[in-house]
Amino acid sequence: MILSFDITFNGPFRIGAGAPINGYDAPVDRTNPLPSTSLKGLMRAEASERLGLPTELVARVFGSKHHECPWVWSDATLTSPRFGPSTKVRVDDDGHAMRGFLRFGEQVWATTGSFTVEQRLHIPEEELGRHRTVLFAAAASITALGESRLRGSGWVVVRGRDAQPDLPAELFKLVRAVAS
Repeated sequence: MILSFDITFNGPFRIGAGAPINGYDAPVDRTNPLPSTSLKGLMRAEASERLGLPTELVARVFGSKHHECPWVWSDATLTSPRFGPSTKVRVDDDGHAMRGFLRFGEQVWATTGSFTVEQRLHIPEEELGRHRTVLFAAAASITALGESRLRGSGWVVVRGRDAQPDLPAELFKLVRAVAS
């Protein structure tokens, strides 16, 4: 089974690529600006933290020390990505720029993107619907991604292409069933 997701970007985002290059302190990976690991981690955090799903359910869907993850995420494919500069200044407690704390980085602009989550291990039929609900709900819960998402960068809308039309009701039923 392959679940497909679409991303609509409402502004630039930035996921760091590591070491400084080409005059940038904080570049992005131009060949893979939105990797699968970031998408999986973000969806897991949404399921656990924002949706408050039970730890055992999150572990079965996303994997843990005791549960191998039955799904694999693709890297995002972006529509016409553009790369541009960004700066960041660190300020002190009084609101003044701190000397020596100016960072030159990059950010990515895109309009849309997509990714998939593909089943790679057997999931019992009675459990498969739960997994789909968790994955679609976690994706729908995403409002921002990348660095500075709590400060207004990386705002997005993520939607599953074949998500249940009554996804909130399905999630509520799932949580009640798991809690009983």
